Amino acid sequence: MSDFAVELRQVFSEFFHQVVSAAPSIALLVTTSILAILICWLVERVIIVVARRKRITRLLETLGFTEWLTRAGVRRSPAHFLGRIGFWILLLLFVRTGAYVFDLVPISQAIGTFLSYLPRLFAAIAILLIGGLVARGVSAVVKRGAEGAGSDVATSLSAIVYGVVMYAIVIMALSQMGIDTEVIRVFSVIVLASLGLAFSLAFGFGARTTFENVIAGYHVRRSFGVGDQLTLTEGTGTIERVTATQTFLSLDSGEFALPNADLLGRTKFRRSPAASD
Repeated sequence: MSDFAVELRQVFSEFFHQVVSAAPSIALLVTTSILAILICWLVERVIIVVARRKRITRLLETLGFTEWLTRAGVRRSPAHFLGRIGFWILLLLFVRTGAYVFDLVPISQAIGTFLSYLPRLFAAIAILLIGGLVARGVSAVVKRGAEGAGSDVATSLSAIVYGVVMYAIVIMALSQMGIDTEVIRVFSVIVLASLGLAFSLAFGFGARTTFENVIAGYHVRRSFGVGDQLTLTEGTGTIERVTATQTFLSLDSGEFALPNADLLGRTKFRRSPAASD
């Protein structure tokens, strides 16, 4: 027998012995993997059932979590989404354990680092969800208050309040995740300072007219009422509503808005027949 044949036989013999010696470990790995996936699947089903029965889904919908999933393109229900998260977290725990057993230290450490970061991530998501609910509530209260005061900028004001509250919530969430927010704070200060300067200039130029209309609106509400008729150069109109700066009238040509200061200076008041009764 030639030397090449002897060496080839020796190589195959060593390979066969290595496969035979590793067979128990391979069988154990396959069996453990199947059991791990089965356990993860069972845990996922339990989470889905519990989330549905304990009305966690309704709570997540109230917090806006369902809306976030829809915007992100996730078509699963919140219960299924939570179950899938539980599945992957448990599977990562099994993989980390297996990597440690087979002395795959880098993989085990990488998975451990990721899992240790998850509590911060979940806390940040909770802050965003609860903060979003608070921001919507505060915005709604501001809008109702502004509308009750007769302001015609109630929607814009509520949007500004919502944005300010959500900005603070996002900063809190980023801090919870361990992200440095100093750059964001500096940038925000510059933006807010610029907006404040622009608002001051705009308010300085328009404050006089706005103030006159607000004062005139007070006199309009004391002198006139909804349903009263006013004679204008455009025709006779009926008052529909009076806001902080404008009065809306219904004319034959349609709805007509007039600044309160102009209204007092160019109208002749005539009480409607219904009011005189």
